[in-house]
This record gives sequence, structure tokens and C-alpha cells, in this order.
Amino acid sequence: MRNLDSVKANLHEVSRDQRYRGVRLVASAAKDVEDCALLLAVLGLDPADGLER
Repeated sequence: MRNLDSVKANLHEVSRDQRYRGVRLVASAAKDVEDCALLLAVLGLDPADGLER
């Protein structure tokens, strides 16, 4: 199992499309804007990654 530091170190391996889909998924599942912001931060995602490609 990979630890959090390993995942953060390999964020550059995540494609733009994967980041886009990840942000969109988090936004659709979040209960409110604060929840969304927290989840994105924990995952190391930027809200801008979810904008149209």
C-alpha cells in the first residue's frame, strides 16, 4: 500500500484528464462548498483542474 507522501510525490504522474475527472467527481459528491474545498485540498487537487478542458 502506498503512503500519502508517495502519492504526493507522484502527482505529476496523474494526467490532466484524471485530475479533471477527479475534481468533477469530488465536486459532485461534496455536501457544500467548504466540504468540496477540503476534499480537493486533501487530495492535492486544484479547483481550476475541473474547468472545461
